[in-house]
Amino acid sequence: MAEVERIDLAQQRIEFRVAGLEVAEALHFDHLILAPGSVTKFPPIPGLEEHAFQLKSLQDSIEFRDRGIRLLETANTVENREERRALLRIVIVGSNFSGIELAGEYQEFLTEQAKNYPNVDEDDVQVVVVEYADRILPAIDEDLARFARRNLEGRGVVVHTKTSLSHVCPEHVILTTGEKVSTHTTVWCAGIAPSPLLSETKDLPLDKRGYIVCRKTTQVEGYENFWAVGDSAFIPDKDGVPYAATAQNASRQGPLAAENVLRSLRGEPLREFEFTSLGSLAAIGCRTAVARVFGVKLSGFIAWWLFRTVYLMKMPSWSRRVRIVIDWTLSLFFKQEPVQLGVRER
Repeated sequence: MAEVERIDLAQQRIEFRVAGLEVAEALHFDHLILAPGSVTKFPPIPGLEEHAFQLKSLQDSIEFRDRGIRLLETANTVENREERRALLRIVIVGSNFSGIELAGEYQEFLTEQAKNYPNVDEDDVQVVVVEYADRILPAIDEDLARFARRNLEGRGVVVHTKTSLSHVCPEHVILTTGEKVSTHTTVWCAGIAPSPLLSETKDLPLDKRGYIVCRKTTQVEGYENFWAVGDSAFIPDKDGVPYAATAQNASRQGPLAAENVLRSLRGEPLREFEFTSLGSLAAIGCRTAVARVFGVKLSGFIAWWLFRTVYLMKMPSWSRRVRIVIDWTLSLFFKQEPVQLGVRER
């Protein structure tokens, strides 16, 4: 476990720092595959970077769970209903997969946990989704997106389209429509940017957005022994358009890059990356999802079951899969306890 601090392409070496150690080390490479992922892109909205949360890691998701319980604990001591609602109002900006899945699952989690607090009504909980486009889930079919919106709104989620934020404060946000929304929790799920490591690497070919320019073989343009995959890589399809920054693409680019490194060492022809999406899935809470798989559209419980099954099969061993199935099965009969894991506070 180490953090890369510097890449020297000319000298073919990386400098890194092992977790827990202060002294940096250097390592020579013959071939290097770069897959640094992406970071949250914060536009220049006043107060956004200082006060908004992001959802990029397991630690972030655990923090949201802990924060939800802390907010419920606090709201349970507040007599004024408007103050309670402000505490339990969650504003999520961005309605693609991460934003909508967070909205649906978080609304269900907070509503269920609110039953444990005598001074909190379920109606005090409100999730607000703010989307700049004219509809939610722009990456899936419009009829599935309509189903998702109807389902979410039927559960009390408020959806604003053709809207963004103009200002973010600790206790409220201001929408571009001029509306002021009282909230203590704003989550930004509206865009990514390439890893800062790229701009710090000399002689690395980047496009105008800061992504690594690659050939279809995943080789970095201008190099024979340097490769890039995932969110930070611009790998063109047959029409010259970059593949989307999705897990489907990244999880297939990685094995191809590894195979091409071996082919390069053997002097064999390299393979080009070609991939057609298998479909898309989005869970929206309450054992409900929308899906399009191999051209077949599904919604409701069966889509949620398919969503769970697909990700279960991505687990690396059957022992882990069985443990997960047991945990999921138990969660159908036993409620989650309103306890914090105490990972981080903000």
